[in-house]
Amino acid sequence: LRLDSDSSVISMGAQDDATFTHDGTTGLTIAATPISINSTGNLTLDSTTDIVLSGSSEVRVENDLRLDSDSSVISMGAQNDATLTHDGTTGLTIAATPISIDSTGVLDLNSTTGDINFQDGGTNQLSLDMDGTAGEVIAKLGQDGDDLVFKQYDGTEVLRLTDAASVEVKDNLTLKSD
Repeated sequence: LRLDSDSSVISMGAQDDATFTHDGTTGLTIAATPISINSTGNLTLDSTTDIVLSGSSEVRVENDLRLDSDSSVISMGAQNDATLTHDGTTGLTIAATPISIDSTGVLDLNSTTGDINFQDGGTNQLSLDMDGTAGEVIAKLGQDGDDLVFKQYDGTEVLRLTDAASVEVKDNLTLKSD
């Protein structure tokens, strides 16, 4: 079957409710409600530019979504302002402003071979070493000269562990033994 005119349409159904439409240049639109593509093997979508999935309510992947290339990126938002980026080896970077983690249950941070670092501008400010060495959990400041300060909700300082190895307690010091 060959339709030699631009903007050709192949219609199917009693009310022409499924169509293949040539756009007049090089594109093709498939229209029907719903459209189902069933494959017993791999289904390959190949494009030299972006593959865009959009929907007025949601786009769902009901099983695994796999991005096989190194340095893969999942971008979200109209300006791609939230991203999950594979670094080309084994790491992942999550980038957005702000990032919020909201859990209705337990939130586990797990690092089996390294520290958990809190950074500002890429510089470690606080590291938690929780590898269980000698039964210790070590909190270590990342910058020489910084103090570790504990404050109340209103910002009032209550405890300071200084870089000079002193402990400062504001107002009252109460020691209890049960």
